[in-house]
Amino acid sequence: SVTTVGVVVALCCYHLCSWDAYVNQGWIQKQGLNAADFAQLVKICSWCHITETDATSLEKVTLANLAKRFIDCGRALYLQEHGFDVHLKAYVDTSVTKENQCLLAQPTCSCPNSETI
Repeated sequence: SVTTVGVVVALCCYHLCSWDAYVNQGWIQKQGLNAADFAQLVKICSWCHITETDATSLEKVTLANLAKRFIDCGRALYLQEHGFDVHLKAYVDTSVTKENQCLLAQPTCSCPNSETI
């Protein structure tokens, strides 16, 4: 028997996200989006790496960060629905990497009959 004491998910490589592998498609659909919309969100996430500082570029970076958090929200909700307490944390400064967030998840109880994901 294996007991889960916690999970850490490094939130990077959004360009590799796919609809088929995403854990919370139902939540995305409840937000009024579909697989094609999800693919667009994934593309928008790459804008966080824009280095120009004009107004349009800064807006794209902001949208990219919002798209990433939207995708992460579905991940966090999935973990919560499966008995985890979830937190989004920065693990390094953005000067090191713009992909500096992780999801930390711990079981809300150590119940012997808790659901396995």
